[in-house]
Formats: sequence, structure tokens, C-alpha cells
Amino acid sequence: MKSTPASKQISLFHTSDMLSQYLVLISLPEEITNDVVSMKELFREEFGSFPSEHSVPHITVCSFLLMNNRSSEVFSLFQQSLQDIAPFQLAIDGFNYFENGVIYLQIKLSESFTEVSQQLNLCRKHLRIRKNYISSSVPHITIARGLPKQTLRQAKELWMPRSYYNTFEVNELTVLSYDFEENRYRKHSTLSLKPD
Repeated sequence: MKSTPASKQISLFHTSDMLSQYLVLISLPEEITNDVVSMKELFREEFGSFPSEHSVPHITVCSFLLMNNRSSEVFSLFQQSLQDIAPFQLAIDGFNYFENGVIYLQIKLSESFTEVSQQLNLCRKHLRIRKNYISSSVPHITIARGLPKQTLRQAKELWMPRSYYNTFEVNELTVLSYDFEENRYRKHSTLSLKPD
């Protein structure tokens, strides 16, 4: 039996039938991004390498799996659900941690962030998106994750007393889709809040 060269093989799956992973997030202004990158570098100097040291700083709103052929419908409804929410301020206020090995910058509670999260969750239910939908109940900016217990304990002692405060305006959300071939996220689209 003669084999077909790899370049001539036909895919059994159409791109539209494939499942994609999406991440909806709040991008940070350049100044804050630079601050967080410096914090990650300081953390690496203090504790060595860690899994999230090269991730781009952001605030996750939600993530989920979705068939490619539904993406237009889903993100159109997401956009409609956000069009009445005005741009809002978020405040970053100090450091905190999760027991599962994460040191992060904490975001002050915001009714507007909660409203955005709730609107997307209502859309998800309406569209019956169930595949691994994860909504961020504690908005934060990760400094380091995947830390062993001993490193977390030492990092808490060093980082919890430190202070950092900044504010910025949120006027859109960024949607990323995961590229499994390149093993990285790529920008898919943006979701705008209510225009001025």
C-alpha cells in the first residue's frame, strides 16, 4: 500500500468543526504592564524560575471552550450584552495570595467588573456554553503561580507587606484564542464597552 505524503493528506476535520479555547481579559496600560514585568523579574531574583514568569500581565474575566462555528454568534451576543456598560475605573491595591501557589496584585471590588462578569455569564447560559466555562470570582493580576508550598510560604512573608497602588480605566475587553500549533494565545477580537 502506497503512503500519501504528509503535505497531501486531507484533514478529517474542518476548521469550523474544531473546538477552541477562548480567554476574555482586561488588558493593562503600558505603565502597569511594565511595573508587573519588573515585579516578576524581582520575584525570579528572589525565588528562582516559576511557570508564569513570561506570561503577559492581564486580568482574566472568563475562559471557555467553544466550537469555531459558534464564535461569531457568541461574541456578537457578548458585545450586545456589554454595550450599555460604561467604561469604569479599576484600582490595584497591594498583594495577596491563593493557597494553590499564587502571588498576585489584588483588584479592589468593583460593581462594574461584577456587572461585566455577570452579563457574560448570562450570555453563556443563554447560549448553553458549558464546556469548561470559568469565570474569575476574584479579579487579580498574577505575579507568580505554580509555586511549591515552601516557596509560597516564604513569598507571602516577603510580598504581603509590600505596597503597590494604581488605577486605570477599562473601556474594552480583549478576546484571545489559543493556537495549539504554536502553543500560545493570539488576539481574536475586542469587546467594547458603552461608547462616550
